[in-house]
Amino acid sequence: MDLHDSFPNFPYVAHLRTHSPIRGLACTDVTDEPQPSGSDPADSASPDSGMLTERHASWAELFFDLVAVAGVAGLAHVLAGEFGPLAPALYVALFLAFWMTWLIFTLYGNSAGSELRLVRLLIGMFGLGVMAAAIPGVTEAVLHHETTDGAWLAANAFALAYVIARWFGAQSWRGGQLVTDFPIAQQTLGILPWVVSLWVDGEAKLALWGLGLAIDVGGLIIINGSRMLASYQRRADEMRRRVDRSAQQGPLPVHHDRRGNRRTALDRLEAMRVGSVRLDPEHLAERLGLFVIIVLGEGIIQMVRTSWEVPWDRGLLGAGLVGFLLLVGLFTLSLLYGHAGIPYLRPGVLGIRVTLALHFVVAGSIAALATALAETIEVAGQPLPTAQRWLMCAAVMIYFGVGLIAAVAGGNRRRRSLVPWVIAGIVLPAIIGATADQTRGTTVAWYVAAVLLWHILAARRRRRGDRTDIPDGVSPPTAEK
Repeated sequence: MDLHDSFPNFPYVAHLRTHSPIRGLACTDVTDEPQPSGSDPADSASPDSGMLTERHASWAELFFDLVAVAGVAGLAHVLAGEFGPLAPALYVALFLAFWMTWLIFTLYGNSAGSELRLVRLLIGMFGLGVMAAAIPGVTEAVLHHETTDGAWLAANAFALAYVIARWFGAQSWRGGQLVTDFPIAQQTLGILPWVVSLWVDGEAKLALWGLGLAIDVGGLIIINGSRMLASYQRRADEMRRRVDRSAQQGPLPVHHDRRGNRRTALDRLEAMRVGSVRLDPEHLAERLGLFVIIVLGEGIIQMVRTSWEVPWDRGLLGAGLVGFLLLVGLFTLSLLYGHAGIPYLRPGVLGIRVTLALHFVVAGSIAALATALAETIEVAGQPLPTAQRWLMCAAVMIYFGVGLIAAVAGGNRRRRSLVPWVIAGIVLPAIIGATADQTRGTTVAWYVAAVLLWHILAARRRRRGDRTDIPDGVSPPTAEK
């Protein structure tokens, strides 16, 4: 049996079909004929060879994604135990900074393809690793007002690593090549407040970080990719006209580039061709889905690690079971009945910017929910602390809110199906968060699991209905590739 026939929607299985060095996995589409040196079987596939020609994440990209495991693990410290109102703000800021840095290097890998430079990814990976390692120290400095040198050194290390990684990531594309689908990947204005924060202590540091992130988010909303490309093209044309006029008046000055080559201004203009960076949407969706899988995996790690520290009893077993089922439900809705890790999203329905924004919200809500699940195991059959109960309920509300947006964007605007969705996924969790102070944490988790099961069954019915409405000879829509 072919692995892909059994699990057609799982990204790693699709990856094995074109990249696996192990022939015994029945990856029948991988040819045994020798490939040219340095080539990828998927890249050299022909339409008649029977091989898949879709592009999947490379080994270098998968290795780079491992740093996300450390980042999500570090972010769990921010929302652990009882926390005040400042903790969610810090969590959002740190998660957004980490996710945005990861995304910029992911977009570089997506656009570079076979020309990807491993060293550039490794430098970005190291910067993200420093950020992840510094998160506990940042939490101590900002939330617990720790004044030791170590805590504020960690906060400055996080800020400095972010500044360097963002600046280095922005240089990943050749001059004139613009990432119009995500323009802030090449904009560095937002890192200036982070630079200033290196000389600021206290909550003012967090305020400067928030200002920098707000500049980036504002740029993502305001900057029009097409207009930016046209503006760069006009500037390049004007520079070309000035250089041509200078060339008519005499020889152009000669400069040496970084490699010592003699170049004139005209040579530099010839090398800098303005154009839009083309992104592979299917490859990007796979990478975003893998990030969500990493977040879910970290949730399992948190629950297992917590179980090591508490005595085993029936309450612990029940909390562990519902936590596992809940994460399985999130995986099913986000990956099998969603796209790019976003529940209910269909390919091509939303633009890349909106898809990325929803992905950030989904990943952040799942990571927060995993922290609350770990707390559920720690208290076993007891009520959750107020902060953790609200954390679980708010994460559920946000997750289903994103799913609602994706479903409506995909064409599901029937009031009969949306009203129960809003009541079960948004209204009731808000009521539970406000009133269930004496309810066991396991009971709250079982309710969330029941809502997820209802959504999964509804998604299965819709999927079957879509297939019955499709004419013969037309492939039915599939879940996440």
